[in-house]
Amino acid sequence: TNHPAVSVSRSFAKYCCQLETFQVTKIEILRTYRRFRTASTRPTQIHRRPTNASTMLQASKKLFGSGLLRAAAPRQFASITRLHNENPNMNQTVIHGETIYLAGQVPKEWVDVPIGEQVGTTLEKVDALLAEVGSDKSKLLSAQIWLKSMDDFDAMNKIWQKWLIPGQEPVRACVQAEMAHPDIKFEVMVIAAK
Repeated sequence: TNHPAVSVSRSFAKYCCQLETFQVTKIEILRTYRRFRTASTRPTQIHRRPTNASTMLQASKKLFGSGLLRAAAPRQFASITRLHNENPNMNQTVIHGETIYLAGQVPKEWVDVPIGEQVGTTLEKVDALLAEVGSDKSKLLSAQIWLKSMDDFDAMNKIWQKWLIPGQEPVRACVQAEMAHPDIKFEVMVIAAK
């Protein structure tokens, strides 16, 4: 147990424990050690491998001062806001940090309503929900579209393209699906930035 390698590894373990009070991860310590080993110019007082916990702590203070070792920022979790929870199964809008998630939106009226009007009224609902939380269609990130029939694909695309802002198109998927009501022909769900 008096072997120098064992002594250094024990000292390094103590050093890591002491640095945890500075909120520094062990990975960051190792990265910094590698940077010093590979750096072409380094201060001679840090060049030598520290041999005990106190000299390692002194070296770490010099690293902090030089900016090569960064303290980990305290972890912060984004808040979650849920809006329009009249339906016991879901919310219409959920905001996590700077990202807005909308539930699937369907037309206001759908019985005997053609595809063009269904798409138009649904997109109006999307505009209103985004505006309510301080966003708009220029900040769309993603869209998922469901059509009752792919025969309506071209008609839907014409209205969709007119609604979008050129150069601000989101990623998108469009599939044919069974709808919750037989007269609904269009549903869309979007994710947007604030």
